[in-house]
Amino acid sequence: FHRFYDINGWSFVLASLTLVTLFMIYPILNSLWLSMHSGKGTIVQFVGFGNITRLMHDQVFITALTNTLIFLIVQVPLMILLSLATASCLNSPNVRFRSFFRMAIFLPCVTSLVAYSILFKSMFGYDGIVNSALMTIGVIDNPIAWLTDPFWAKVTIILAITWRWTGYNMIFYP
Repeated sequence: FHRFYDINGWSFVLASLTLVTLFMIYPILNSLWLSMHSGKGTIVQFVGFGNITRLMHDQVFITALTNTLIFLIVQVPLMILLSLATASCLNSPNVRFRSFFRMAIFLPCVTSLVAYSILFKSMFGYDGIVNSALMTIGVIDNPIAWLTDPFWAKVTIILAITWRWTGYNMIFYP
């Protein structure tokens, strides 16, 4: 019972609660409050859920939300499964050159975003190596517009993000 009133412990709790309130709870509540207002500068008026209603009827927002959900549903599980499978394989004591393979799989994560983007743009371009390889082995007759067709652009983005971050997620599975 006496430990409950220990001022030192409660001072640590009070300090952390103050920081959490100041840097997390207040900004969240303030953002919710601001989202219910509309206007310019200091001239604002309360519109309630009017901004959210307007947002739900905006086709650009609906498209962006749909694309985000597609990436969430397809890319994240794919990357987690690949990371887990790769980590399981590379943690086997029978694998030779484990360190080399771990480094090679982790390397895309530390590659410059510009270099990685240029690499994927050239690989998946209309005359890129992916189309050339697929046409050479007879999988396709005509080149695929990987970067301009909406469906194939999503596939390319999913492949690129998975390639880049699988090695990073692999390190979480010992």
